[in-house]
Amino acid sequence: MEIAELEGKKVVLTNHALCQFSDRYAQLNEDQAPLEPIRVIATLFKEADEKKLSKMARLKRLLNNRGVDARYFIFKNWRFVLVENDESFSVVTIERNKFAA
Repeated sequence: MEIAELEGKKVVLTNHALCQFSDRYAQLNEDQAPLEPIRVIATLFKEADEKKLSKMARLKRLLNNRGVDARYFIFKNWRFVLVENDESFSVVTIERNKFAA
């Protein structure tokens, strides 16, 4: 499921990311998942800005993710975790950004 484009590559949503978003969204909205989660995700992602992690946070993430590097995009309280592939970026999960203001 393509949701955007980044640096000339498609941004593709994984099923895991879709499920995680729907579950986390429901936790904030009286157990109601969004009616059109893909559209909601695409809208939020288009507003997100890339955030560089501190060296320590990046190291922890690399260790937890078996050495797979990722890029992080944040919009309000949502963090999109992207992994670059040969021809696209995959949104591997969508997290709640606990440190958002």
